[in-house]
Amino acid sequence: GLGFTIAVVLALAFIERPSSLTYTSDIRFKPQAWEPPCGLTEGIEIVCLCIFILDVTVKVEIDY
Repeated sequence: GLGFTIAVVLALAFIERPSSLTYTSDIRFKPQAWEPPCGLTEGIEIVCLCIFILDVTVKVEIDY
C-alpha cells in the first residue's frame, strides 16, 4: 500500500539523472549508466502522487 509507494518514490532517486550510482567502483572503467526512457520516471511519480492524494482524501473523509 502506502509503504510500497513511499519506497518506490525513494528508489527513483537511484535511477533518475544525475545519479552517482554505478555498476562498479573501479574508476578506470566507467560504464554508461542506464538512462530510462523519456517520461518513465515522471509517469511513475505521477501515479505515486495520485496514490498519496487518494490516501489523504480517504483519511480526511473518514474523519468527518
